[in-house]
Amino acid sequence: MTQLKQKGDLFSVKVKKDQKGSKKKKKQDGSKTDLKKTQKADHLSSIDAQPLTYKTLTVGQVLLGCISEVLEYELVVSLPDKLMGTVSLAHISRSYTTLISKLKDDDEDDEEVHALQDLYQPGQYVVTSVVSIEKINSLTKVSLTLMPNEVNFGISASSLATGLVLPCAVASVEDKGYAMDTGITGINGAFLKKEDTDKSCTLGVGSVLRCIITNIFGDDKEDSFYLTLSAKSKAVSSAFLNLSDTFNVALLLPGTAVKTTILKIQNDAIILMLADVDGIVSPLHLVKPFDQLKQYNLGDTVLARVLYVTPLSKVVHFTLQKSVCSKRSAIDPLEELKTGDIIREIEIYKTSSSGIYVKLSSNIRGFCSGNHLSDNSKILKHISRDYPVGKKVTCRLMKYNHMDQLFIVSLQKSVLEQQFVTFSELKSGQIVEATMSGYDDTGARLAVSKRITGHVPFLHLANNPVKQPELRHAKGNHVTARVLKVDSKKRHLLLTLKPRLVNAKEPILTEYTQEAENMVTVGYIIKIMSSGLLIGMFNDVKGFAPKSQVNIQSNEDLNAVFEKGQVVQCKILKVYPEKKNIILSLLVDGAKPPKVPKLMNNVEMRSRVKCVVDKVMQDVIKVNILPENIEASIPVYHLSDYTSKCNLLKELIKERDEITNAVVFSKTTNSITLTLKFSVSFWIDHGSSEAMHNTDLIPKESYPAVVSDIKSYGLFVVTPSGNAGNRGLVHIKNLSIAGKWNDTKDLEIGVGRSLYVSFKDRDEKSRPILTSAVKDNLINATQSSLQVLYSYLKNEEMVARGFLCQESQEEKFAKFRVGDKVVALVTEVTPHEVHVRIKNSTVKGIIPGGHQYDKAALKVGQKVKACVLHVNQEERSLELTLKPNLMFNIHVNKNEKLKIGMKVKCEVVLAKNFFTMVIMKSECKGTVAYLPTVMHMNILSASSLSTVGKKCWMVVKHVEGPLVLGILKHHDKGEDFNLTSKLPQIVFTPCDEREADNKNEEEEIDIGDSKKIEPDIEDSKTVSEMHVDSSIPLTKEETKVTKKRQLETKETKKPKKLKTREVVIPEDEKDDSNEEDSSRNSVSEGEEASDSEMKEDPRSDSANHKPCLTVKTGFVWDVPDTLENHELESSESEDEEQSKKKVKQLKKSDRIAMAQEEEQRLHQLELSRLEESQTPQSALEFEALLQNSPNSSAVWIQFISFHLESAEVDKAKAVARRALQVISTQEEEERLNIWTVLLRLEVLYGSLETVAEVYKEALATSDHLKIHLAMAMVYTEANKIKEAERVYFNMTKKFSQELSVWVKAGIFFFSHNMMKEGRHYLERALHSLDKKDHVELINRFGQLEFRFGEMERGRTMFESLLSTYWKRMDIWSVYVDLLTKNNDIEGARHVLERMTSLKLRLKKMRFVFKKFLDFEKEHGNSQSVEAVKQRVEEFVAATLQ
Repeated sequence: MTQLKQKGDLFSVKVKKDQKGSKKKKKQDGSKTDLKKTQKADHLSSIDAQPLTYKTLTVGQVLLGCISEVLEYELVVSLPDKLMGTVSLAHISRSYTTLISKLKDDDEDDEEVHALQDLYQPGQYVVTSVVSIEKINSLTKVSLTLMPNEVNFGISASSLATGLVLPCAVASVEDKGYAMDTGITGINGAFLKKEDTDKSCTLGVGSVLRCIITNIFGDDKEDSFYLTLSAKSKAVSSAFLNLSDTFNVALLLPGTAVKTTILKIQNDAIILMLADVDGIVSPLHLVKPFDQLKQYNLGDTVLARVLYVTPLSKVVHFTLQKSVCSKRSAIDPLEELKTGDIIREIEIYKTSSSGIYVKLSSNIRGFCSGNHLSDNSKILKHISRDYPVGKKVTCRLMKYNHMDQLFIVSLQKSVLEQQFVTFSELKSGQIVEATMSGYDDTGARLAVSKRITGHVPFLHLANNPVKQPELRHAKGNHVTARVLKVDSKKRHLLLTLKPRLVNAKEPILTEYTQEAENMVTVGYIIKIMSSGLLIGMFNDVKGFAPKSQVNIQSNEDLNAVFEKGQVVQCKILKVYPEKKNIILSLLVDGAKPPKVPKLMNNVEMRSRVKCVVDKVMQDVIKVNILPENIEASIPVYHLSDYTSKCNLLKELIKERDEITNAVVFSKTTNSITLTLKFSVSFWIDHGSSEAMHNTDLIPKESYPAVVSDIKSYGLFVVTPSGNAGNRGLVHIKNLSIAGKWNDTKDLEIGVGRSLYVSFKDRDEKSRPILTSAVKDNLINATQSSLQVLYSYLKNEEMVARGFLCQESQEEKFAKFRVGDKVVALVTEVTPHEVHVRIKNSTVKGIIPGGHQYDKAALKVGQKVKACVLHVNQEERSLELTLKPNLMFNIHVNKNEKLKIGMKVKCEVVLAKNFFTMVIMKSECKGTVAYLPTVMHMNILSASSLSTVGKKCWMVVKHVEGPLVLGILKHHDKGEDFNLTSKLPQIVFTPCDEREADNKNEEEEIDIGDSKKIEPDIEDSKTVSEMHVDSSIPLTKEETKVTKKRQLETKETKKPKKLKTREVVIPEDEKDDSNEEDSSRNSVSEGEEASDSEMKEDPRSDSANHKPCLTVKTGFVWDVPDTLENHELESSESEDEEQSKKKVKQLKKSDRIAMAQEEEQRLHQLELSRLEESQTPQSALEFEALLQNSPNSSAVWIQFISFHLESAEVDKAKAVARRALQVISTQEEEERLNIWTVLLRLEVLYGSLETVAEVYKEALATSDHLKIHLAMAMVYTEANKIKEAERVYFNMTKKFSQELSVWVKAGIFFFSHNMMKEGRHYLERALHSLDKKDHVELINRFGQLEFRFGEMERGRTMFESLLSTYWKRMDIWSVYVDLLTKNNDIEGARHVLERMTSLKLRLKKMRFVFKKFLDFEKEHGNSQSVEAVKQRVEEFVAATLQ
C-alpha cells in the first residue's frame, strides 16, 4: 500500500458547492454535515456516464490500452469502449527513437536494436497518450505514444512514493540490469535489476513496461531523486493505492488499482467513492461479462483499476475486470471461438444507440456497431425496435477487443457471404476464389476478400512463363488460386495460379513429417543445380531431388530439360523433420533412369571418368558414367591394388556415392570395366604412350595388369593397353625363380591381384607369353618402392574417409590419428601383446610387446596412458605405445625444415606389410615418416627391416603436407621418381544423406573450395596438414570430426612459454643487440607464424578447406618476440649435456634405478594430466567437470564441441550462453574465448540477425578492439570477405591510432588478392598514425608486397626506408630475407654488399658479415664464400688502422 503526499496536483479540481451553502454558518445541531451530504448527493446525481468515443477523445489524454497486434513498424492497441489506436516506431521511447536514427544513418553503435515482435506481444497492457486524431474518409485514425515523458506528464518527483506503479522505458542495457527512463523531471536515475524482471520477457531498448517503485533516494529540497524499480508481474499487478482524504489525482495513472466502495448505482453506471474526484464504472467493465448493475450493492468494497480520466470533467473511469493488467493473454484468449467464425442462432441480450450486444456463449459476448448490422445504410434509426432483446441472429466474428474483452461482430449479409475475413482463416494448400486487382514489379495482386489481399509472383501466374501477364489475367478478372503460404501475424499471403498446382489431385505436403514418406505429390522447381533440383511445395516446405532420381534424357543436362517454376510430380523418399530436409524422386512409377545402351564409343580406353554408384552387388559395383549415364561396372577387386582395402571399400560404398577419376580398364561390345587401382593411374600418367595405344604388347615394356583367372600352370591377366585391353598368360615359371613354385595355387594369389608384367615371347599359337619376374619389370627401384608405399597410404586415407561417414559406434576408431594421447583399460594380457579398450568408448587397441613398459608388467583392469601409432582398419582397432619417449615426441605436423634429399637419423616404431613407420631422431625430431617395405608390386614378401627400436638413416624423398616418405640411405641410388597423378577417389556421402545432397545450397557449409586465412602473414601455399588429397572435398562427417578435433585440441592448448637462457649484454652494446633481436623477430615473423599456429593445432584439416568451426583460445595475431630456434636448441642441449655428465658420475646400478624411477614418474604425471584433460563422453560428465572449473573456457568449449559432434547446434549455443553467465567478469580472456566460439557458431549456423545480435552483445561486455578482431577473423575463416572487410573498415575508423589494426587490415586485403584496397589502407594509415609508427608501417606493408603483391613495389618501399633509416639493421635484414625467399639471389647479394660498406659499430658490422657469410654458404659457392672472408679481413685491417 502506498501513502501519497499532496504535492503538485495538476488535475485535482475543487468540488462544486452550492453558492447558498457557501456562507459560513456554524450551527451546533450538525447542519454542516447534512449540508455536505446534500451537496455530495446533488453532485452524484449529475455525473454523466457516457462511454468514450472518437469525438470525445482528446489529444494528450492518457488511457490504458491492450496490444492486439504487433506489426513490423507499429503496434495496434485496443482502447476502452471499443476504440482502436496505433503506436508507431517513433513513439515507443526516446532511447528507441535515437537508436533507430543511428541505424538509419549507418552509425555504429554497441546497443542492440530489437524488433517490436521481440519486445511486445498481443495481450500486453500498456499506458498510452493520444498524439493525434485524424479523420480519413469514414474512418478515424488515432495515433498513440508510449513515451514515459508523455504519459507521466504532470507528475512531480516529490510526489512519488514506494509502491507506486509507473510506466518506464528501458534507456540502456547494463551488465546487471537496465537504466530506466521515467520521463519525470527531477528523477536523475532509475534502475531495474535483471533479477527483478520476469525471465519470460525480452527486455531491451524500446521496452516500455509498468514498474513498481521499491526505493527512493534523494533530497526533497533539491528535488533530485534516484529510484530502484521492480517489474515482477505479480508485484506490479497486486500493487494498489491507499486513498486518503486528499491525494494527487495526477497519480491516478491508467492501470493503477485502488480499493474503494460503491457509493451509488445509476441506471447506466456504478459510482465509486473517492476523495475529491468522481469515479465511475460502466456496465461494460463489470467483474464478469454478463453481470447486471442490480447485482451490486451500495457499500460493497471493490478493487477497481483506472482506465482513463476525462480531461474536462475530471471523472475517473474504472474497470472491475480482474484480468486487466494481471496477466498477458494470447491474441485469441478463448479457444472455443476464433475470428472469422460464423455463429448462428445467437441471442441479443442488450441494445444501445451505438449497436447491439450478443451472447456468443456462456462467458463470451460480442458487440455489433450500428453500421455493421445491415448492408442497408439507411436504417438503424431504431436499433432497439429492429433488433430487440431476445432476438436470434447470425453473425461473424471480426476481431477480438482485448480491452473490453468482447468480440467485434458483423451481421451484414455481404460479410457473412465472404470466403474469409481474417488471415488466420486461410491455410496453406487451400483453394480460394479471388479477383485480379493489379500488378506490381514482382507479380500480381489478388483480392481474396474486402479485407484480404494476396500476392502472386510472376513465376506462379501460369504453368509456363508469361511475357505479358496483364493480357492473360486482366484487372477485375475472377480467378481460382491456391494458397502457397500464409503468415497471419505479418498479414502476408502468397498464392499460385498455376493450373497444375491449383487442380492437383495428388495430396499436398504442408509440413515436414515422416508420415509423408512414399507419398506422391506435386511441387515446383525453385532452383536447378548440377547435383539435382530444389523443389518447393506448400507452406514453405522444400525438398531436393538428386540427379540420380531425375528422369533425364541422354546427352542432356538438367538445365536443358527443366526450367525454373516448372511443376513436377515427385515421390517423397525420406523426410528428416529435425533438419527440415526432404529427399524426393521424380521417378514416380519406380522406373530406373533411362540408360543409353549404345554409347560405348563415347568412352575411350584409359580415359578418366566420373560416375555415380547405381547398385552395390556381391562382386561388382554397378555405376553410371556421367554425363551420358552410360552403364559400367567396377569389380570389387578393382577398387584398390590391395585386397584387404578392396573388401573394406566394398562395405563402405553405398548407392549414389560419386567416384572421380575412375579409369576405363577394358571394353567389350556390351560392357565397360572401370578400375580405381592407383597402379593403373600412375602408368597412364607416366607410362609410354606407344605401349598404351599399340594393339600388340611391346617387348621390354612393363604393363600394369590384374589377375583375371588362376590355373595351376599360371595366371591369366588383363592389361589396360590397346583398344579394349589385352589378355595374356603369366606361366608359373615366369612368376619368380624357375623351379621354386610347382603350383600357382600355392602362392596365395587371388583374382584381382595387381601385378606388373612385360612381354617376353609368343607361344606356338602366337599367344603372348608374359613375365612378372621383378628383374624383368623393375626399371626404377626408387619409383616402384615409393609408388607402392604412397598408393597404400592414400588408399588408407580413402578408407578412413569412408569410415568417418558411418553412423555405427564400431567405426569411431577411424576418428583417431597418429600421435593422439588416450587413456586405456587393459582387458587381456598375452605373451606378445596387450589388449586394451579406450576409456569411455568401445574402441579396442593393441599394445605390441616392443611398446610396453620395460620392467613393470601390465595387469587386467589397469589404467594406462598410451599414444596412437597406427589405425588398423582391417581389425578396426588402434595400435598403441606406452613408451614415454614416443608419447612426448611423436607428431605428424607439417615441418617446413624438411627438405627433399635431407639425410635423417631415425628409429623404427612400427613395421607392417606395406610400410615401416619411423620417427626422426636428429633433424625435425619427433616427426613421423614412412619407409617402403616392398621394393616392387610383384614382390610377395616384405623386407627384413621389422625390428622395433632399430636405428637407421633415411633419405627424405617426398613431402606432402605432414606426410613424409623416404628410403634407407644405403638404398638411395639418386634415381628420379614422380608420384604426381590424378588418383581415383570415392566421394562418400554421410549415412543420413545417402540419397541426396542438402536441400538448399544456401544452407550448406562449403568446406571444399575455400581457404582458411590466418590472421598474420603466412605462406599462401600452405598445404594440407592431414594425409588428405587437397582435391578431395571433405564429407560432412569428416567436418564433424574436424570440429571436434579443433575444439578439443586447438582450443584447450594455451600458448606455451618458451624457456630461454639469460644473455648478459654490456651496456654499450644493448642498443645493438636489441636491433639484432628485432631483426631476427622481424625476419621470422612472416615465416614462423604458420609454424607456431601448426604447433597449436597438430591435427587441423587442410588449409585449403574451410572448417565448420575453428576456435582459438586467444588472439595472438603477432608472432611473439622470442629467441631464434637454434639458440633455444643450443640452450636445451647444453642443459642435457650437463645432466648427462652428472648421471655418468653415478654407478651403473644407480643410473638404471634412476632411469626407471624417472620413466615411472613421467608416466604417472602424463597419465594424471591426460585424465584431467580427458574429454568427457556425456553431458553429466561435463557438468561434473565444470563444477571444478567453472571459469575454464577450455572445458566449456569442449562441452560445446560435444554437442556439435551430434549436430546439436542449438544446444551448443545454449552452452556458450550459459558459459558467459557463469564465467567471472574478471576473467576477460576466458570470456573472450567463449564470445569467439559463439560468434563462429552464429556465422556458420545462424542468420544475419543472430550474428548481429551476438556481435552487439559481445561489444557491450568485452574489449571493443578484441571483439572486432575476433569478428574479422571469424568472418575471414568463414570466407565472408565482404563482412570481414566491413569490420576492418570500422576498426580503422574507430582505432585509427592503433598500428596493429592497420597492419592486420593490410594482411587481410593482401592475402585475399585485394591489393588495391590494401594500398589504399596504407595511404589512410599514413594520414592517421603518428610519424613514429610510419617506419614500421611501411616495413610491414613492404613485406606484404613481397609476399602477395608486386615484388618491385615492395623493393621500392624498402629502398625508400633504407635511404633515410640506413642504420636500422632489422630493416636491412628483413629486406635481404625477402629477396632471398623470392629467389632474387643476386639482388640479396647486392644488398649485403651495400651493408658491408656501411660505417656502423663493430657489433653491428659483425652481424652483417656473419649474415653475408651464411648467405653465401647456402646460396653461393666456394669462391663467393672466400670473397666474403676477404671482405672481413679488409674490414678488420681497416678498423685496426
